[in-house]
Amino acid sequence: MALPAFAPFHRFDRSFYLGFSLVAWAVVVVGFGPGLLDHLAGRRPPPPLILHLHAVAFFGWLALFTTQTVLIGRRRTGLHRRLGMLGAGLAALLVGLGVATALAVHRERFEAGHGERIAFLIVQIMGMVVFAVCVALALLLRNRPEAHKRLMLLATVELLGAGFGRSLGRVLMPHLGGGLVGFPLALFAGGYLLVVLAMLYDLGTRRRIHPVYLAGLPCMMGAHLLMSVIYHHPGWPPIVRTLIGH
Repeated sequence: MALPAFAPFHRFDRSFYLGFSLVAWAVVVVGFGPGLLDHLAGRRPPPPLILHLHAVAFFGWLALFTTQTVLIGRRRTGLHRRLGMLGAGLAALLVGLGVATALAVHRERFEAGHGERIAFLIVQIMGMVVFAVCVALALLLRNRPEAHKRLMLLATVELLGAGFGRSLGRVLMPHLGGGLVGFPLALFAGGYLLVVLAMLYDLGTRRRIHPVYLAGLPCMMGAHLLMSVIYHHPGWPPIVRTLIGH
């Protein structure tokens, strides 16, 4: 017996996605707020210009995601689609700036004598890869709103990995360790929890979980496990040194 079509809209969707947007902003504030205050107070040296540009693009994505959520909730689908083209360009800019910023930051760290930290570059690169894949699929499926908005949620969850890593990750790392499994779990547990909550929301409102989540979460976790394998491989730091020009 064929399953009924997955309902693209539910009367609680507006509240759920708006709530997700607020959680995303909270994760960013908690994760990046202390470091920003340290920079403003002069306790840390000013970051390179490219980091400022990356931050602007990052906050621009969150602002656009929140705006798009509000527009859909108000049935402003025409404006939502027009802004979606802006979102495609912003996503491409964010990926480019993300990789360039990571290379610049790790070059600076290496030159400052913190060569042991350059392996972390793979975390940022993989984050941009997962984000780009989710956004690309969302654009391809833009005429299927039930899949499109869930892929955008997954893309945003991936971006939140940096915020979770600076907050929840620091709490979990001593308990989970920095091993092959513990390392990515500590960094991304918060994001996994958000996806599980989204799955539970589907169960509560549609009585089943959308295939985007059923496929997306295992793929995301698999990408993070691959990231951890590369991070722990002794051949990775020399590759990073080549990438950053050292």
